[in-house]
Amino acid sequence: AVVSTQSTGCVLKVHKTTLNEFSRRKDYIDRRYTKLISNNKKKLVEIWSMKEVHNLNRLRRHGVPCPEVVAYRKQLLLLSFIGSKGVPAMTLKEAVFSRDQLRSAYEQLMSGMKTMFTKCQLVHGDLSAYNLLWFNGTLYFIDLGQGV
Repeated sequence: AVVSTQSTGCVLKVHKTTLNEFSRRKDYIDRRYTKLISNNKKKLVEIWSMKEVHNLNRLRRHGVPCPEVVAYRKQLLLLSFIGSKGVPAMTLKEAVFSRDQLRSAYEQLMSGMKTMFTKCQLVHGDLSAYNLLWFNGTLYFIDLGQGV
């Protein structure tokens, strides 16, 4: 279950309009949008943000735990906060698991990836222990801008 935005707040995700951190971003954009992009880096980042919103909404429609998109505009995404009392959920990299929790996290990961592929027709594109959150026994998928 995704944490309610009304009781826990939101986070603001900003996609930088400079592309120094990821120069191949254009390679991950659907060809239908190529004409809109040309060499306009700001427009590319806006389309990247729109793509992440679309991907997150696809996951939520099929029951894959991920942040809820509350609102977005250009390169700004307002997402539901996953955590408690202002403390964000741990990344999978940071989490310490019991044997049962580890088994549960693994099963949720496999189930989430299967649903993403078969029902959402999506591959994460940047799946790592840094792009998975662990909160209250649930594994959340985040950072889906590279999803294809």
